[in-house]
Amino acid sequence: MTTAVPPGLRRNANFTKLWAGQSISMVGVNVTYVALPLLAIYAIDAGAFEVGLITLAETLPYLVVTLWAGAWIDERKRIPVMLVADILRGAILVAVAVLTLMHLITLEIIVGLMLLYGVGSVFFEVAYYAVVPTIVHRSDLMRANSRLQTSASVSLLLGTNVGGLLTQILTAPFALIVDALTFVASALSLRSMKVDEQVHVPADRPPARRKQIWEGLRYVARQPVLRSLTASSALYNFFTNGVMTLFPVFAVKSLHLNAGTIGFVESFGAVGAVVGALVASRMISRLGAGPAYTLAKALTWAAVLSFGFAPAGGTGAVVLLAVAFSVSGMLIVSNVVGITLRQAVTEDHLLGRMTATYKFVSYGAQSLGALAGGIAGEVLGLRVAMIAGGIGLVTSVLVGLNLRRIRQLPTETGRPEAVVTVAR
Repeated sequence: MTTAVPPGLRRNANFTKLWAGQSISMVGVNVTYVALPLLAIYAIDAGAFEVGLITLAETLPYLVVTLWAGAWIDERKRIPVMLVADILRGAILVAVAVLTLMHLITLEIIVGLMLLYGVGSVFFEVAYYAVVPTIVHRSDLMRANSRLQTSASVSLLLGTNVGGLLTQILTAPFALIVDALTFVASALSLRSMKVDEQVHVPADRPPARRKQIWEGLRYVARQPVLRSLTASSALYNFFTNGVMTLFPVFAVKSLHLNAGTIGFVESFGAVGAVVGALVASRMISRLGAGPAYTLAKALTWAAVLSFGFAPAGGTGAVVLLAVAFSVSGMLIVSNVVGITLRQAVTEDHLLGRMTATYKFVSYGAQSLGALAGGIAGEVLGLRVAMIAGGIGLVTSVLVGLNLRRIRQLPTETGRPEAVVTVAR
């Protein structure tokens, strides 16, 4: 908890510093997204299995550590946690780069270091989403999250392209060092913030960590808005990850597209994300938070469903471009609303556990969706499996329909009955 924050983002120096630091850091993260697999391929002759193992090492902590991290962070000041996580991740990237330049890098070292990197990312992200509502006035939450999501979209488009260029010009180890420097920039921005964080300390002895974790899980399960948002997100991640797991194979074998076209489709999705971020605030202001969320989910469902009906050849490529643009753009709108509502209805001392629970469920659904997509592709065939995944995605719309009544943010944190003004 912090002292009262006055309204207005322009005069909010703490948010401006956080926003600037994260805008730089997110570009670096996307540089590493491109550079790390290439480093493994060039330095240790990694194949598909090895690259997949490295990716697993980076994401596994989200399933193993997240719930514990949420309970731990709720007892501590969040900005110092983010600062240490930035320094840790930057140091890990420098270590990978230096060991590669010294010809000492191995698969085991990369996997071990990426496990630590993933742990740092878990602690940073849980603290990050918990700290935003403590430095921003409630009336500014939607605009703040819209700006942060805009930066995330731009960084995806910019970072992946910069990552490729840096790897080609400077080689992959130096691209990782560039990302490490962006973590330094983020850490410096956090260090310069002046936030009076107050830790929630129970009057009696704090409960055991396991009980704290269960408290967070129960809180999300019983709070109507959080329950709907989490279920909708889980179903979205399950079905879209299943579809996207099949997408490269479907594009090559069923639509007969080449690698260049597939890459252009994916980059065009990043353009859609940028456009979505730019129109999100206007769309939310005009429709209201809940209707904008529901419409974005519905349009995403329609777009993903059309994946499976795309014809082969050039026409199919045009369909995929439209789908990628629409899905990425609408995802930003639903993310802005979803993040803001989660923060707005959650009590400050539970923000870490709420975020951890949400991420745990989301990442679990992603993993299961990828597995289910692969099995469905083998059993049903690529096109049928793609269509089935698109049909299944409608469930993410249905479980979130009750959110369509939400027009404004709640006036009191943590009170389900104060959730919103209902349009009549």
